[in-house]
Amino acid sequence: MVLANEIWNGLFLGMQSVTLGLAGMVGFAAIAWGLQAALVRLNYRREALLLAPYSIWVAYDLAWAFELWRLNG
Repeated sequence: MVLANEIWNGLFLGMQSVTLGLAGMVGFAAIAWGLQAALVRLNYRREALLLAPYSIWVAYDLAWAFELWRLNG
């Protein structure tokens, strides 16, 4: 998950590409939410609760990246 976060940052900030940044963010969100779903499915409730604020932030960040892409497309 840390590697996916770094890839997204590199695409968006390093290459200064809104489109690649959005694509990277979609991939990162899929990984983060997949981890959240796996924790819930495996009954790791405490860990899932600890990850919940981060999952919410990822949703906000994905919406922000989409809006930035839409406005600068």
